[in-house]
Amino acid sequence: YDNRLDDLYQYAETHQIPIIPHTASAIGDYRGDDHQLKELLNQCKFEDIDIAQIVEDLANDPRRISTKRQKICSFFGHPVQYLYLLNQYPRLKISFAHMGGNFDWDDYIQNPLPAAEAAKYDHIVAEIKSLLKKEPKTEAEKRLLKEKLETAFGLNWLYLIQQILREYENTYADISFTLSNPNYFSLLKNLLGQPDLRPKILFGTDYYMVEIVTSDRNFNAALSQALTADDYCQITEINPQAFLLSN
Repeated sequence: YDNRLDDLYQYAETHQIPIIPHTASAIGDYRGDDHQLKELLNQCKFEDIDIAQIVEDLANDPRRISTKRQKICSFFGHPVQYLYLLNQYPRLKISFAHMGGNFDWDDYIQNPLPAAEAAKYDHIVAEIKSLLKKEPKTEAEKRLLKEKLETAFGLNWLYLIQQILREYENTYADISFTLSNPNYFSLLKNLLGQPDLRPKILFGTDYYMVEIVTSDRNFNAALSQALTADDYCQITEINPQAFLLSN
């Protein structure tokens, strides 16, 4: 949400140039001091939200195994941040790299939302999208937007990314490195079985990271064996063509 990037986003949207932001939590870090980090956090475009509380919640999140500073820096790459960007540039072509990352894939599998909870949150991205579009907003709408945003910052990243893919035409997500864990293959097949997500998922390896746990060749072989030929073609050929080519 750095204002210096506005011209870049506008150019990318106009010319349909795809961008790929890192979207796995608790990995990135910031080398500046705490005061500089706080200043950057406070530049968030969602001015009415309680940034301090959201950052504290991220810092103390037991689902993620990393340093406190890395957890705090997750705020910058949080999927919710892109809702502001997509409100400004709705045709911007984005792929959410790593599709949330392994912490959130584990959490998504191990701690599924109960039906009653899912009913409250399954459309939170659509609700935020609708509220962001309203100008001017009533006081009631401002309060509701604040409430929805603060709730969304606490939700699972994979869960939110799926909603973003459904809501915005030119949004995609890639599976690089995350799917080096074969425990996620069944969930990937489930996601590819959903018609509104099937065209939005891209193959990827993040090869230098994959080399830590296996080889690029083994990663590809294991995934191709786990998927049907149609599913494998979908993520390696059909979807990347749509993402990379101008429309």
